[in-house]
Amino acid sequence: MAQRESREDTAYVEVLDPNRQMSDELFAEEMGGAVAAKEFPFRLDSFQMQAIIHLERRDNVLVSAHTSAGKTVVADYAIAMAFRSHSRVIYTFPPPPPHTSFTFTDRYNQSSRARFTKISVDLEYTTQQSLNT
Repeated sequence: MAQRESREDTAYVEVLDPNRQMSDELFAEEMGGAVAAKEFPFRLDSFQMQAIIHLERRDNVLVSAHTSAGKTVVADYAIAMAFRSHSRVIYTFPPPPPHTSFTFTDRYNQSSRARFTKISVDLEYTTQQSLNT
């Protein structure tokens, strides 16, 4: 997909319609024949398709949705785009609960080109009550 020459004709913010139905055919047409950076083993939701189209157009994308809506799919695709173009990625996410064994490298270890550096910060949470004592 060709990168846009001029950004003057685009809105600063485009709010996507999460209720817009998008067929696989329309998605392929909107992708303009671009080779997908990542294939998913499931059908994408409409908002995910719309976000990926904007990513491929080199638009900035911000996804805000409730927990378990599928936001990470868009992040996964953006990371795959960076791998495809041999770019660097900074991906931040909240730490998983202590009882899980999930790690970022487990999730993205599928790319042999990827090199990961884990930066973690241990935070001590203090309740308001303990501050008043």
